[in-house]
Amino acid sequence: MGVTAPFEAWLTGWLARMEPGSGLPPDVDLAREWHVSYSSIRRVLERHAAEGRLVRVRGRGTFIPAPRGEGPPPDSVQCSSVKNLTDTIVRSISRGELKTGEPLPPRKILCRRFHLAGGTVRQAYAALERDGLVTRAGRRYWVGGFRALAQVPGRRVIYAFTTDRRGFQGVFESPHQRLAFRKMENELFRHGYTLHFEHWRNMGRCVRRWNRVRQFPLGLIFTGADGGVMEADEITGTVGSVRWRYARVLREPPPILIVTRASARKYAGVTFFSVTHGDTVAMRTLAGFLFRRGIRRADVFLAPRGRPQRRVVASMRLLAEIQHLDPEFQLRIVMRGVPDAERADTRRRFLDAYRLDHMSGVVSKYRAVTPEELERVFVFCDGDPARFRAHVSSGVWVFTTERHAVAALDWCKRHGVRVPGELEVISMESTDQYLERGMTVCEPDWESAGYMLAHALMEDIPIEKSGRGYLQTTARLVERLTTR
Repeated sequence: MGVTAPFEAWLTGWLARMEPGSGLPPDVDLAREWHVSYSSIRRVLERHAAEGRLVRVRGRGTFIPAPRGEGPPPDSVQCSSVKNLTDTIVRSISRGELKTGEPLPPRKILCRRFHLAGGTVRQAYAALERDGLVTRAGRRYWVGGFRALAQVPGRRVIYAFTTDRRGFQGVFESPHQRLAFRKMENELFRHGYTLHFEHWRNMGRCVRRWNRVRQFPLGLIFTGADGGVMEADEITGTVGSVRWRYARVLREPPPILIVTRASARKYAGVTFFSVTHGDTVAMRTLAGFLFRRGIRRADVFLAPRGRPQRRVVASMRLLAEIQHLDPEFQLRIVMRGVPDAERADTRRRFLDAYRLDHMSGVVSKYRAVTPEELERVFVFCDGDPARFRAHVSSGVWVFTTERHAVAALDWCKRHGVRVPGELEVISMESTDQYLERGMTVCEPDWESAGYMLAHALMEDIPIEKSGRGYLQTTARLVERLTTR
């Protein structure tokens, strides 16, 4: 298999899925993502262009051409280099890759990276300044409008409400949600905001006080009772109640942020932060990593004790994403900690509890998967570390918690299994406790999510959302010592 074979396989699938006019990322970005040289990527794309499957427009990019007889190429091909560069920078701002208060790259760097003329970059920066997304100070451009960058912080308040009877203690039990909220609070504080925490039962009293003193919060956050997550019926009631209360004192309520894992309809002025969407993005990132490496087998280890529903669903999403890229990929979900005497009963209760017909719907995002096929994915075994021996041949172990991944590393060290070499180990969670172990990690970028949550409330820069108002989170894969 050549070094470009995984990229060519992905490109073939991309060409089959996308519409005419769809554009590829720049060649340098493709080379970095697929870990091959720039010249190799360029050679593959030019071969496809010579065969008529792609069209390469100098200074604009690589696109799928329109079929013969269907008119001129779509507008995406005809747009100028200035607009392409402007759109790329706006996307980076909306995803939190370029943060407010940070400088834009010097023009010379963009000229070299994207093979653009200096005038093109200068016009793109000027267009961003006209739109109020960047501010010029001296020779540099800075992300954010002048008022947001230069104003002296005043007393601006955002209120967070929870329906959890334990207050925000239940919300912050999850270290990942705690990290996202901490980053959000720090970003709000940096821009002159303070965050006040209240229970939902005090909402009416707060509104009356705001009306009496004629000072209203500039944003509202709502979290639910189940680990800080709101369900669909809670969302409908919350939005309706807030709008009813505010209609009596203000024309429009402030921006609203709701933490949820449910699928809700779109509400104007409401941003949803879905924890499960972060898991989905992380699984998609991990699937792409495994596919690019040419790996064909992997085992995901879970523990059925407690409430592993979120981890089971995340594993299902990994199965869907990896088999979309490689239909022959073999993924097993290993449920550990089940004694032999209880295995049959536990398996039946587990599969009944998680409704394989529902899980098959999650996995069937790209192709139909029957519950019978899905049942064969699950493997149950006891918690004896010796059971690891049966899974060494898979080549890759994925653990949902870093503590279990470290225990597996210790077992490998005791039994002479080389990591990496014979086996690679990946954790879906990162903590400071085991930093010295050099674990490869793939997880949602919770800090970036917190940054975007803050700016969704401040509404000072465009934030990337789905059609129904869900925040588009990102994931990060950090390769360390446990993968090649």
